[in-house]
Amino acid sequence: MNWVDTAQMIGAVATAGALIFVGFQTKYSRDAAGAAQRMHELESARDAKALEMETRRQASQVTAWPVKLRTDEGWVWGIVISNPSHSPVFDLALTRSENRTKKDRAIAPLGVRAEVLPTGGYFVGESDRWVNPLPSGVDIIAITGNANYMPELRFRDSDGRMWTRDCDGVLTRIAST
Repeated sequence: MNWVDTAQMIGAVATAGALIFVGFQTKYSRDAAGAAQRMHELESARDAKALEMETRRQASQVTAWPVKLRTDEGWVWGIVISNPSHSPVFDLALTRSENRTKKDRAIAPLGVRAEVLPTGGYFVGESDRWVNPLPSGVDIIAITGNANYMPELRFRDSDGRMWTRDCDGVLTRIAST
């Protein structure tokens, strides 16, 4: 064996080692790229969720539910609307279809509007045409036994997005036309 053959063998072993090293590096690079892609997808999903939460921030606070309110004349049935956000909502429409109680008594339909609903609590009685500020310190009892009393809300948040909260309480953004 001469020096040339030995050099060629050493070169071949070194080349094979380099190819094996490149193969492992390629595998690790591919794995790292896959992990980076998964992290990017997780971060993108987190950013999208944060953006959606910020978009829904004010609208998610606007709620309504049926109540009985004590007045000097007795108990009045109606709806409490709450806007605890720091900004008013606009073009509020509260509607409820005529329905029946579980004991088959009539539930009056409602249809009231407010161009601006500032921060606070409000009451709409069954015979009201307008949204009235909820007096502080009044006795109210939530009506929890019959979903047919629940209204639907439609309003525009302070950023100009339209929303609806259906009778089941589900908040949905209405696409702009």
